[in-house]
Amino acid sequence: MRVAICDGEKEFTAQFRKWMGRDSQEKGYDVTILEFQSGEEVMEAVRNGNNIDVLFLDIKMLDGDGFETARQMRDLGCRCLMIFLTSLFSCIQREYEVKAFRCLLREQLEGQLGKVMDDCRAELLTGDFYSFSHDGKMAQVPKGDILYFESEKSLLYLNTKKAVYCFQGKLDDLERELRESGFLRCHKNFLVQECYVRGWKDQLLRMENGAKIPIGRSFEKEVNRRLAMRQGR
Repeated sequence: MRVAICDGEKEFTAQFRKWMGRDSQEKGYDVTILEFQSGEEVMEAVRNGNNIDVLFLDIKMLDGDGFETARQMRDLGCRCLMIFLTSLFSCIQREYEVKAFRCLLREQLEGQLGKVMDDCRAELLTGDFYSFSHDGKMAQVPKGDILYFESEKSLLYLNTKKAVYCFQGKLDDLERELRESGFLRCHKNFLVQECYVRGWKDQLLRMENGAKIPIGRSFEKEVNRRLAMRQGR
């Protein structure tokens, strides 16, 4: 899970990193924490295709209005869970405009973070779409349509039954993100959706569309275990 905080106070973001690290360690989930000091920084990250699952956003940033940053992010197609941070509950009316997930008082964040992250994780697990940057814009593909991902250097290729999309990223990050969504790492360069595997033999997976995906030796044991469980062996 990729969690970001956009807040101009470095001491506060440092505390947030400690709280997030503690919560993820206690509950056993993977988290990558991103820090931004301004709305322009987080906007630039989104434009460059950085995927954010959960964003904690100060609505009174030094460089402008947090609501405006949120609106621009939505205009770019960013569907991350937004949690507004405020000193007063003045955001109730406007949070609906950008489909905010929560609005929290800054001084209560430490005590409420665990519950909020539980809710975020549950919401993300039920999400039906995978979001990524394609041709300079945010794009979405239903997770159920994804056959497999292939990596080549710094590029990822998302393969569906009807199309192939190319974007920048790392397969290791993608594996962590989709670990609980039915995807299986079978090779250093391939991540497949288990339900579309139609058979496996001679170090190859046969996918529903006829594609043959290699099985790396270091992944073979886990692939055999996962697919055997799926077939009830």
